Amino acid sequence: MGDFGIVLLSVLRKVLGIYTYVILADAILSWGILPPSNPIVRVVRFLAEPILNPCRRILRRIIPPGRIPFDFSPLLAMLLIQAVSYVIGRVMVYLILG
Repeated sequence: MGDFGIVLLSVLRKVLGIYTYVILADAILSWGILPPSNPIVRVVRFLAEPILNPCRRILRRIIPPGRIPFDFSPLLAMLLIQAVSYVIGRVMVYLILG
């Protein structure tokens, strides 16, 4: 894989780190700080929904809707992103150390 692979994995880890902040921003904006028509809210939702929707579907299978008043999909998404980032980091260490 070589140096290009390590650089590619490093960039992917950075993107995942930024994506964690996007999901956190979406969770905070869901409190109604800004109206849904705000361009910032629309961009953040556009970026966050592709990962939050599958997380919501997973959580609905575990916890029936209406049982808890909170949406835990951002937490699940951030945990999954952190797990993937950790695995990528381990792969990078393996590639660097050989």
